[in-house]
Amino acid sequence: MNRILLIPSIALLLLFIIGYALSGGHIATPANSADRPIVFANADEVKTLDVGKMSWANDIRTAMGLWEGLVAYHPETLEILPGVAEKWEITPDGKTYTFHLRSSARWSNGDPVGARNFLFAWKRVLTPSTGADYINLFYPIAGAEAYSAALGGPHPETADFSTVGIHSPDDHTLIVQLAQPCTYFLDLCAFPPYYPLHEAAMQPFLLDRADPSKGYDARWTRPPHLITNGAFFLKDWQFKRELVLQPSPFYWDRAHVKATSLIVKAYEDPRTALLAYQEGRVDAMSFVPQQFGEELLAQQNSHKRNDIHFRPVFGTYYYILNCTRPPLTDKRVRKALALAIDKEQIVTHILRMGQKTVTQLVPPDSIPGYASPAGLSMDVEEARRLLADAGYPDGKGFPTLDLLYNNESIHLQVAQAIGQMWKNNLHIEISYHGLERGSFGTDRRTANFTIARGGWYGDYTDPTTWLDLFKTGDGNNDGRFSSPAYDALLEKAAAEPNPQKRFALLHDAERLLVEDEFPAIPLYQYSDGYIFDPDKVDNLNLNVRLLTQFKWLCRK
Repeated sequence: MNRILLIPSIALLLLFIIGYALSGGHIATPANSADRPIVFANADEVKTLDVGKMSWANDIRTAMGLWEGLVAYHPETLEILPGVAEKWEITPDGKTYTFHLRSSARWSNGDPVGARNFLFAWKRVLTPSTGADYINLFYPIAGAEAYSAALGGPHPETADFSTVGIHSPDDHTLIVQLAQPCTYFLDLCAFPPYYPLHEAAMQPFLLDRADPSKGYDARWTRPPHLITNGAFFLKDWQFKRELVLQPSPFYWDRAHVKATSLIVKAYEDPRTALLAYQEGRVDAMSFVPQQFGEELLAQQNSHKRNDIHFRPVFGTYYYILNCTRPPLTDKRVRKALALAIDKEQIVTHILRMGQKTVTQLVPPDSIPGYASPAGLSMDVEEARRLLADAGYPDGKGFPTLDLLYNNESIHLQVAQAIGQMWKNNLHIEISYHGLERGSFGTDRRTANFTIARGGWYGDYTDPTTWLDLFKTGDGNNDGRFSSPAYDALLEKAAAEPNPQKRFALLHDAERLLVEDEFPAIPLYQYSDGYIFDPDKVDNLNLNVRLLTQFKWLCRK
């Protein structure tokens, strides 16, 4: 009985503390000693530290603290900085990159980092059995796509890695030959799939020593087995709780790593995370909790607090339509669903944090020189006409659509609002299917859904970071959309050397998606941010892509 009475008491205390903090009150926090670990809170656990397989933001953020690529991002501007490569040359035709690796680059066990480590890691990503979501990021390299296709084909023995445009005349030089000029190739080289791997440390975890293509036991990513080459190494990992990162004594730029230790914690309950922050047990949060966001932003705007850092970012929230499941195989049905949604109602009454509705997939005005197509606004009459043309006048005979979402945040509320709009405007029924994040991700990747919540943050500053999601066979094409006309536009753009003409082709490709085919329904541009006190934590920059560079993080 006492335990039963204690539960509501604790809940009331939690609500009181958060309410007091939201009203502008302050809670005593521990001394901001420079020697204390910096505690960084994520909204979910790290899924994997296999850089060849990762695609979730929390994983990528953590990997950027543990590894370093040939190049790195500036923490604020995201301009390209030297990493393992101290310098590089690019030929005038933009097709050949020669990287010169610094002799001082070291793994966390003291071994030198060499070109062979990049060759091993890149070859592994191109091996289909690895299951890399970002395998397509290597396709600008000459011969990479053909090599991967041969490995996954009926005669994998014919695949020859020497035909791929990656060569190493010595262990401090890496030469990359591209099929066509790729203006964002250095951007790709700073991203986790392009990071090197310590092959010798992974060998004990081969599933089949006679056939390395069968992969590795995931224990190679756990301490003390994980060997990395970045500013930090992984000291401890308590699964679904926290990771402990400590500065690598062998990192070539150790002098600029000021944090004595970094703890990356997972909080599934935003209220618990916010309470931990207010009590000083967390120094920074990688998210602004949706249920408190409106009030927190109001406090920030009225100058009652200075720790809410929030802005429009390089991401889009959308719904994915499974193009292999009737009736969504008919683009008239997909288009009707898109035109029957009042997006303003969602951002105004559910989100309430200043998000902007979009009719495009690429966030408008986010890429210099690229103009997204206009897209289509809400038009219920046209939606009804399209549905009738598809054989479902006034919704008659239309099957119940299942809507898949993950249980966190406001996804259920958004799903229910859209489901009600479809019922009111098209007279069709919707069922709702909420899953925890891991199961949701599995179902989405395997196309085990009819309609699913989607969201994407751009991985590099080019429209193809979104447009490739809908390319036939792409690892992130969860809705299994396939259009020869769309693929042809992407292929033509890839071969176009003129930047303006290339962007015009990509504009046409995006227009096909958002004005005709509708494999996805764009809803709004993400606004996102962090919570941290700038008087206590330094160099935590809110760049447009939310690519936190742990290397520079420190206490004031």
